[in-house]
Amino acid sequence: MKKISLILVMLFISIGAFAQKDMKKMKTNEEKSAMYAEKLSSELGLNANQKARIKDAKIKMLEDKKELMAEHKEEAMEGHHKMAEESAEMREAKMKIQADFKEDMKDILDANQYIKWEAMQDKGMHKSMDKNKKMMSKKMDKMDHDDDDDGTL
Repeated sequence: MKKISLILVMLFISIGAFAQKDMKKMKTNEEKSAMYAEKLSSELGLNANQKARIKDAKIKMLEDKKELMAEHKEEAMEGHHKMAEESAEMREAKMKIQADFKEDMKDILDANQYIKWEAMQDKGMHKSMDKNKKMMSKKMDKMDHDDDDDGTL
């Protein structure tokens, strides 16, 4: 009886976890770009034309990244074994997408807005790097603690 109860509890927990993932539906590229344009509008004081152009540029960037990821996934499924080479190519392709987006932003924004936007990008990049460092530090600490728990001195 206890085994059945345990199995039922685990089943309900699993179902609940999957249901939560469905409820957190991912935003579309249009929704993401609209939120981005709205955020920049409030931060940089954009006019309606700039806002619309930024939304379009962001959609293009997101779609390019999505296409790149799909190509990479397709190649991986086909069993290509040139991981280092493909990884370098993918990194270069991502950098080109970012550079193209940066050029679009340079064309859309005035000089002061562009300077503020770049500062926002730098701040976001540093924030992301700090977050990654913290995650790595936690992993390293966990690995150290796991080594301590093996019963050896």
